[in-house]
Amino acid sequence: MATLHHRSFQVPSGKHLHDPAHSHDDPARNSREIPNVPAARHYVAVDNGLVQRWDGRVFLNPPFGHDVEQWFSKLYLERSAGRTTEAIVLWKSATETAAWKTLTVISCRVCFPSARIRFAGPSGDGGPGPTFSPALFYVGGGPERFERAFAEIGAVWVVPKPFPI
Repeated sequence: MATLHHRSFQVPSGKHLHDPAHSHDDPARNSREIPNVPAARHYVAVDNGLVQRWDGRVFLNPPFGHDVEQWFSKLYLERSAGRTTEAIVLWKSATETAAWKTLTVISCRVCFPSARIRFAGPSGDGGPGPTFSPALFYVGGGPERFERAFAEIGAVWVVPKPFPI
C-alpha cells in the first residue's frame, strides 16, 4: 500500500513526487510546523490559499467537502494566467461531481492507485484509513515524468477530452 506522509506523497521507491529544489507552493497545508511537502511556500487556513498566487509547481491536496471545486477552479485560473507551471492534485475518484469535471478539463494524466492510499499524520500513525478510492491528477506540460513516477503504484491514464460539438 502506498503511504501519504501527511501531505507528501512518496512512490514505493521513496522518490518524492516533486523535486524539492523546484517545488514552489502547497496552497492547502494543514500545518507550517510539519513541512512534509518540500515547497517554498505553505499556505494554511488562516492564509487562505484561495486568495494567494500559486507560482511554479504546485502540490494540491485540498480540504475535502462540498466546496472543494473552488480549489480546482483556482488552479485553472492560476494555470491560465501562467503562474502555475505544473501541479499534482490528490483527490478522490468522484466522477459524478463538478469538481471532477473541472479537474479533467485542466489535467492531462490521472493515476488510479491499485490500492487505497494511507495517510500518515505528524506522529506517523495512519488511523483507520480513507473510505474512498484516490486519484492523482497531473496538470502541466511534462506528463512523461508523472507517468514514470506513478506507473509503479497504479494505472496512469491519458485524460480524455470531450469531442467538440
